[in-house]
Amino acid sequence: MDEAELDRATMWIKARQDKNGGFKDPLVEEKAKKIVSFYLVCEKALQMLI
Repeated sequence: MDEAELDRATMWIKARQDKNGGFKDPLVEEKAKKIVSFYLVCEKALQMLI
């Protein structure tokens, strides 16, 4: 993983994943999905600005 990708949200998600990349708690998985979708929206908005 690139050092630029190691932001606070990514570290939060990685800290809560098990070895297989899954989540034990469904609420945590839901929050992780919201974080990822927010990042995708932000990334798309940045692409439109460039």
